[in-house]
Amino acid sequence: MRHATTILTLCAACAFAVPAGLHAAEPWTLTTPEQENKLGEEAYKDILKAEKVCKDKETIAFVQRVADRITKVAPDKGFKYEVTVLESDKVNAFCLPGGKIAVYTGILPYAVNEAGLATVMGHEVAHAILRHGGQRMTQATAVGVVGAGLEKALQIGGVSGTASGVAMGAYGYGTQLGILLPYGRDHEREADIAGLEYLAKAGYDPAEAPAFWERFSELKSDIPTFLSTHPGHEERAARLKKAQPEAMKWYEKSPRYGKGELLPGRYLTKNFATSATSASGTAPAADPNALKGLNNREISAALREALSVGARRAGPDLAMPGAIAKDPALRIRIPENLKKVEKYLKDEDNMDRVEDFLLNANKAAEAFAPKAARRLDEIVARIAFQDPRGVLAAGGATATQHLKAHVTEQVIGELRETMAEDLKETGAKASFAKMMKRGGDYGKEQFKTYDLEAFIARATFDALFVRIGQVENAIRLQPESQPSESLRKVFGAAKGQPASGSTTVPPPPPPPPLPK
Repeated sequence: MRHATTILTLCAACAFAVPAGLHAAEPWTLTTPEQENKLGEEAYKDILKAEKVCKDKETIAFVQRVADRITKVAPDKGFKYEVTVLESDKVNAFCLPGGKIAVYTGILPYAVNEAGLATVMGHEVAHAILRHGGQRMTQATAVGVVGAGLEKALQIGGVSGTASGVAMGAYGYGTQLGILLPYGRDHEREADIAGLEYLAKAGYDPAEAPAFWERFSELKSDIPTFLSTHPGHEERAARLKKAQPEAMKWYEKSPRYGKGELLPGRYLTKNFATSATSASGTAPAADPNALKGLNNREISAALREALSVGARRAGPDLAMPGAIAKDPALRIRIPENLKKVEKYLKDEDNMDRVEDFLLNANKAAEAFAPKAARRLDEIVARIAFQDPRGVLAAGGATATQHLKAHVTEQVIGELRETMAEDLKETGAKASFAKMMKRGGDYGKEQFKTYDLEAFIARATFDALFVRIGQVENAIRLQPESQPSESLRKVFGAAKGQPASGSTTVPPPPPPPPLPK
């Protein structure tokens, strides 16, 4: 790549802002800010040509929202900020001089929520603000390692800015330990504090910064801490915890989004040992006394709103290619009553028939999911809770369980024709027929009466309710981060944040028409 040396050097420097009054003087470099910004722009173009750009609107909007809040409070250096999400398993993010930001989807599972992503993004923006890229190029020139040494560094393992940072620029143990290592680690320490400032001023809970690095510590690196220009994750988390009092002063003056929204469900795939701040916890039951300031009408409205938010997120989420097929918890498998067919085909060395069917069945479910979610959203608008106070007090995903128990079979019947169309278009219907007809006498007999539409539709709704339940649980865990006053008030009371007064709730809309 033409700008490989520039890309590596510029990406290698990510940093956080320093508290007011402690900012260092303008660094001396061989390059001007204008030159660095130009190099950053050229390098960014090369990177975007080489990488796959994410097209998912929900993910892009999530990342852009966090970027807008961080860059708004960062010192004004005349940057023309640009944000791109790159579809890749690489655990990486960077901000090049001039404000060219890239976030790889591989880092999102570690972020968990907006505040986690803001930790990463604030850190990377700070590197650009503090001109660490120009300083690193100057330092590299001084020790004569520009060019081949930097190209060689690209082969160290492909770990990115956030994961290994300047360690990617390890030109040789002697040079690194003698000069470059202390210089790089100082940059990282600067960046940690500056990024914490940006995060807090943007309105995100500063406590989530050390929590992110504790989660991130579970990403193992083969570069020893003493040889890495990034401080150890535990060291970094401890330093950020120590800086909390100062960060809280900025946070108190901010819009106070808390942890912000959780990432889309497809990224909440990791169970961290440090799970206190992750998305894997279950919202506890509420003290009934805490709900005395709420009436049943406003509780029902908030429960319906939470379910609606979940349905509107779950549909697009599960429509992504592989969203169901690649998730072990959601993937469609051969049902128990057809295991005999699967065993017969395995014995006959015909498992390709089973694999073809399952591949197409999962595709059909992904095609059906957004249509089913839209119908659920319509039904949610008029669903009644016999005991809304009890549903709210129960915690977890109780409202989702209520919805699932009362509407699943009804909606499967309503959308049977839609499901049949998706089975035909994805080839699932045809591959099912081939599998069953090759499945011996039992398979042929079952094929005559087996309700494939109901089986795939039910599996799709199961997946949808998993996602909706995750959203409901997240709202219960983080009511203060919700955009709606109703959600903040009602679920805040359930969490133990006293409700004051009563929210005026409009009457429920008329029932939507049934699909033709």
